[in-house]
Amino acid sequence: MKKYDQIDHTGDVGIRVFGRSLEELYENSCYAYYDIICNLQKISPKEKKIIEITIEEDEDNPYALLLRELLQELLLLTQIDFFLACRYQCLSLSRKSLKMELWGEPIDEEKHEITLEIKAVTYHDLKVFQNQDGLWEGWVIFDI
Repeated sequence: MKKYDQIDHTGDVGIRVFGRSLEELYENSCYAYYDIICNLQKISPKEKKIIEITIEEDEDNPYALLLRELLQELLLLTQIDFFLACRYQCLSLSRKSLKMELWGEPIDEEKHEITLEIKAVTYHDLKVFQNQDGLWEGWVIFDI
């Protein structure tokens, strides 16, 4: 099973991510984010970071909002903490919270090149659902 597809979107870039479980969907979403912004093979798992996300439980599609918030956290880690990750594990998941473990390293300009600058993770076409094959699928559009 492939982890994700890149979606062409006018002026933006999107991803369609897959997983056999919701946990795997979130792990593959992390993979997709880093795969489109840099060369994953150049990232070493030197440091661990924990991301914890909590949302309001009354959301119509809480798993989609958790996906958007996760990717927004990855964007902040890249832009503010200058951190890139290459290993991802979902530690816990509920309808209102997500806890992820990331392994990676600080950005080293001699080693890492950011090949795509993402400005924001949008709400446009944001969705998470179980498809007809029984796989979980998530759609996200990035503003570039």
